[in-house]
Amino acid sequence: MGRLLANIICAVFWFFPAPAPSAEPTTVDLELILMADVSGSVDSDEFHLQRRGTAAALRDPRILNAIQFGRRGRIALSYVEWSGPELQEIIVP
Repeated sequence: MGRLLANIICAVFWFFPAPAPSAEPTTVDLELILMADVSGSVDSDEFHLQRRGTAAALRDPRILNAIQFGRRGRIALSYVEWSGPELQEIIVP
């Protein structure tokens, strides 16, 4: 389970690398934070379903078109897993 989770996290960073720092802020059409529940009420199957569903949605041509045809053609996206008010982990900044 631990190795599988590590592989999934690596895959997320592979598909969504952090942008290189720039001197000027980048303007975007949308700033979006995706929050996934990883609390004790979520079993392993549900956890993987959330991850796969998010990855599939972000590869969907309709989503990519919507992003590309926005005024600026880009969004800012962060993916956070949480299990309570004090327990959040940023997976993709």
